[in-house]
Amino acid sequence: KVTLPNNEMGFREWINHPGAACIVPILSENKIILVKQYRYPIREETIEIPAGKIDLGEDPEKCAYRELEEETGYKAKELTLLTSFYPAIGFANEKIWIYLAKNLVKSNSNTDKDEFVEKNDTKSNHFTWWN
Repeated sequence: KVTLPNNEMGFREWINHPGAACIVPILSENKIILVKQYRYPIREETIEIPAGKIDLGEDPEKCAYRELEEETGYKAKELTLLTSFYPAIGFANEKIWIYLAKNLVKSNSNTDKDEFVEKNDTKSNHFTWWN
């Protein structure tokens, strides 16, 4: 039950979301690292940039660094905020921050136990990438 701008009462269903950080990781060859993940709501795999939910009390930039390493096995020496936006404002308060990651250094991927991220190519057998 909500109070509308005209002081009338209305009903809304909405999702309280902690927010998320998305990363566009650029390799030295000007290739973008993408990940393939199974997404339950649509019951299929998608190819997407690395991303993840912000932990309670976590800064969006810290989340971006964490998710990049977890999902790709790379750390960024340079992270730049590109923009932030509300992707589904009609039913959620989720805000997404998008970062550009450059000067990547090989690390170790460490996906969450409920994440099934495919990272493979013929060169490194570790990630999927496109021009």
